[in-house]
Amino acid sequence: MGFDSDEPVNAHKPFQDKPVEAWQVSDVKDWLSSLQLSDHSARFVSSCVNGQRLIQLGYSELIDLGVRQVDERMTIQRAIKQALASH
Repeated sequence: MGFDSDEPVNAHKPFQDKPVEAWQVSDVKDWLSSLQLSDHSARFVSSCVNGQRLIQLGYSELIDLGVRQVDERMTIQRAIKQALASH
């Protein structure tokens, strides 16, 4: 899966300090990386998925973004709920 080469997996990232609704596209990219789903980053970035758009993504939108595996969609949806609950 996609790991960013020079950064520790658990490095603190700016997205962790702000509510999901305030995330920029770069924060969503870092968040995907923290979930070990950076393989999907390019599609999310090219589609300008920021935090506000992220929380509105449903099943079909995730498939359109290339998240075709059920377990990956579930991971993303679960992590969105956790991120929303933590702020």
